[in-house]
Amino acid sequence: MRLGNALANLPYASFLMGEEDILYYNKIGVRGFILQSLSAVYLIVSGYMIWRTIGILCNTPSPIVVVLSESMEPGFKRGDILFLANWKREIKAGDICVFRLVEKEIPVVHRVIERFYEPRSSDSVQIMTKGDNNRQNDLFLYENIDRTSLKMEHIENFVYGSLPVVGMMTIWMNAYPGIKYLVVLIMFLDLLTTKEEVFCTGEDDSTEEKKKKQL
Repeated sequence: MRLGNALANLPYASFLMGEEDILYYNKIGVRGFILQSLSAVYLIVSGYMIWRTIGILCNTPSPIVVVLSESMEPGFKRGDILFLANWKREIKAGDICVFRLVEKEIPVVHRVIERFYEPRSSDSVQIMTKGDNNRQNDLFLYENIDRTSLKMEHIENFVYGSLPVVGMMTIWMNAYPGIKYLVVLIMFLDLLTTKEEVFCTGEDDSTEEKKKKQL
């Protein structure tokens, strides 16, 4: 049985494949299908490597995050994408930083409102932050780890740019995990079923060469 006909017998194949797709897979055969699958895997791995490279250049494992709350409005709204990096050696009031108080907790994106040195403290620089849309500073957050301010070790990144609204899809996928797997599946199937003309062209070219030789 030819490849296209075999794929057409799979469950739900009628929803994913048309007659043109069946003819295409019959034409490229198993070898062409394997090469196309490897191309899809290559694109996914390449995307991951690009992400890791950007992280290395920005000195952070998470160079892009999505705003999840309204605490930084009107500057950053829920669903905005933020571009982060950890290039700063010194921090000053006005910087928008990303800090994490407890490991594995969701990081917080707030503005530095004060930088000071606490008397008789073994820690050097002390930092106070606040959300632009909040009425009070973040002291109530620090109390969860028995502190009255942040240290530099709590600061993970700094915000260098933003893109509005684009991150809403991420919020929806986190709220409804099924959407996340559906999107990944659709993207992979799209890569897998995209017709690559190279296979068809190669066969057509070889057929034409044979005809020329016969003439």
